[in-house]
Amino acid sequence: MSRLPSSKQAQNRRYYEEHREEYLKRARLYYAANREKVKAQVKAYQEAHAEESAAWHAAYGKAHRAENNERNRRWYSRHLEVRRARGREQALASYYRHLEANREKARAIAHARRALGNLTVADIRYVFGRSGGKCGLCGKYVRKTERSLDHIIPVALGGNNDLCNLQLAHLFCNLTRHTGSRIPAQTRML
Repeated sequence: MSRLPSSKQAQNRRYYEEHREEYLKRARLYYAANREKVKAQVKAYQEAHAEESAAWHAAYGKAHRAENNERNRRWYSRHLEVRRARGREQALASYYRHLEANREKARAIAHARRALGNLTVADIRYVFGRSGGKCGLCGKYVRKTERSLDHIIPVALGGNNDLCNLQLAHLFCNLTRHTGSRIPAQTRML
């Protein structure tokens, strides 16, 4: 509910629309001079009105779903390499966080893998050479810095370290695939 009569509101609205650029210029200058203060005020407001804000964002998202999807599609197509790099970074960071949080479990898994068979450097070179430098998961060429060995049948599902169960893969592809969710055609080894 507004405290102003509707005629005064209409007058204010007209004045604002006629002088919009001046208002925006003043607002930009104020923000530049008081950035931290404005950020603190916004944060305090958001914390005080969290439920209201969440409801508004949900309603806005629902009402503008097509526009948002199109804007996101355009951004993703323009920033493809950024997305890939961000995805790699997030996957590796998640992997290392998990490793750190589950150090004992990781040690036990590593021990179990070693127990299944020892690979020599020659064996690893053979697997890399057999693949022709292509990732067994996505089929793209693998740079030396991104190489990893992938178990076609994961160790968790009873696979072992036999040469016929190993393939070259991008480290990113290997870390982000889901154990047990692949079919043989996805291994690109057939």
